[in-house]
Amino acid sequence: MGIICKECGSDALCKSGFVVGKQRYLCKVCGMNFTEGDSRKKHSSRVIRAAIELYVEGNGFRHISRLLKKIFDVDVCYQLCYSLDKVSS
Repeated sequence: MGIICKECGSDALCKSGFVVGKQRYLCKVCGMNFTEGDSRKKHSSRVIRAAIELYVEGNGFRHISRLLKKIFDVDVCYQLCYSLDKVSS
């Protein structure tokens, strides 16, 4: 089984150096850079939208992470909520 792009699923990749001893790849289709064996996952757009709506309503970051755990059963650290705030500003 070959390596595929995490973003678009293409197998048109080229090697793009090393990061912390792991091979880094560049997708020729979408331009995404990623590391082999990276198991981090993105949260769905529903979870991100809910986090932003809860923030706009005046909830704190830790409270938002607790609510997302109850509603969507996902572990979202409050630092992620803080980084979403930086992106949306």
